[in-house]
Amino acid sequence: MVKKMVYPSFIFLLLVSLVAACSNSTSSRPLSDSNTPNAKKEEQATAVRIGTSSSGSPFYVLSVGMSEIIKKHTNMNATVEPVGGSDPNVFAIEAGKVDLAMLTAYSASKGYYGEDPFKKPVDLKLLAQGQKSLRQVVVTKKSGIKKPEDLAGKSIIAKRPALPEIELVANALFDAYSIPKDKVKIISTAETKEAVEALNLGSVDAAILPAGLGAADLMQLLQEGKVEFLSIDKDKQTEMLKSLPKSIFTTVIPANTYKNQEQDINVFAFNANLVASSSLSEQTVYEITKAVLGNTEEYKKVHKEAAEWTVENSLKAPSLPFHPGAIKYYKEIGKWDGKLDELQKSLEAK
Repeated sequence: MVKKMVYPSFIFLLLVSLVAACSNSTSSRPLSDSNTPNAKKEEQATAVRIGTSSSGSPFYVLSVGMSEIIKKHTNMNATVEPVGGSDPNVFAIEAGKVDLAMLTAYSASKGYYGEDPFKKPVDLKLLAQGQKSLRQVVVTKKSGIKKPEDLAGKSIIAKRPALPEIELVANALFDAYSIPKDKVKIISTAETKEAVEALNLGSVDAAILPAGLGAADLMQLLQEGKVEFLSIDKDKQTEMLKSLPKSIFTTVIPANTYKNQEQDINVFAFNANLVASSSLSEQTVYEITKAVLGNTEEYKKVHKEAAEWTVENSLKAPSLPFHPGAIKYYKEIGKWDGKLDELQKSLEAK
């Protein structure tokens, strides 16, 4: 009888021990890769959202073309969100409303370093750089403005909430040419098409326009003979640069880029940047960078400025650090070197 009682008890205790051992084994085993935050971060996205400026703008057209390249050459879907100006796109990345954005280097740099209007650094990184986004002074022919000093007593569109650099350029221009600001009527607009329409109607005398080289709306105004460029003297440009953000540089609109434009025009510019949230995985960004910069011939068919999105332009004078996924691509094609390593460290240290 004793043996019959002990044997079932022994079996019961053995089963309890086995269950406990299995339970302990399960609880002490690390979570599977698919459940860890780091692993999730490294997964390739299945879809990305690209923020950009308003519908119809060059940035919007380029972003739509880029989304098609991404869909064709990766396993990801890509959609475009017309957020608005460059600063709003940085805020959109911060809020998680978009994953990437095409914007000016000025806004990208301000966002990364937490400069006004951003209250703290925004977690974003650079993928690539493309065309120059120009800031040019255009005057109506009927205004009689022939040189910057003639702006005194005139009206000029020189302010836009979404593009604060327009006002910075205007203020630097007034200071360089000793034009009293209270002698100029400053007008604010919300969109480029609003400024173009005002120039077309002649309701303003001048405007600082954001546009790429050979912009269609500007081309039409010049072709119709309603406006002309106001060139800034080289020495005055140098003076103005001292009070402008480092991401702004000087460049030239070559003569005959537009009809009725017979001389080179000195203007200011930013590089266009493609940036991404730092939370976007390395593999995702690698695939996107490879798709865009590895298919430049195809991308060029979208818009003439797409030809500027090259590896060479991307690695010139970046104003914020590159995303690890982009670096992976540049290393793979042999374009990332020790100098870029040092530059990356210096940008991260600022």
